[in-house]
Amino acid sequence: MPSEHRLRCPATMFGFAEVAGDVEPPEQEGIVEAMDLRAHADAWLAAWKARDLDAIMACYADDVDFAASTVARRWGRHDGRLHGRTELRRHFELGLELAPDLSFTEEALLPGPGGYALLYRRENGNRVLDVVELNQHGQAARVRAFYEHQQR
Repeated sequence: MPSEHRLRCPATMFGFAEVAGDVEPPEQEGIVEAMDLRAHADAWLAAWKARDLDAIMACYADDVDFAASTVARRWGRHDGRLHGRTELRRHFELGLELAPDLSFTEEALLPGPGGYALLYRRENGNRVLDVVELNQHGQAARVRAFYEHQQR
């Protein structure tokens, strides 16, 4: 896919400029109000719909802390946690392999301080609630996924 058409979830979508040299980063308190949570959720959903793993991963911080029951089942991690994009990418690659018809239908976006909760229904009917905390760059830094029914 040509890069100019690639889906992405960059910080610039949220009005953040790169912090370089002696430029001070924005104050943490004002960041949450400035972020377009809807745009982040839309970019994430579109990336999954396109099955574009690079675009999906662009929505996550390098040091993302991700927890889900699927992690415990797939990787034998009792705490259900993955750390960093490399581990998360491997988890999502397997998820795409296991669900060739994967699709998400949004049911609700619930904004909150520093992030949001996204309730959606999978192609198999299972409802999922992702609780997402965003970092100062508009990327998911901490994610907790909750499934209505056991998910492989």
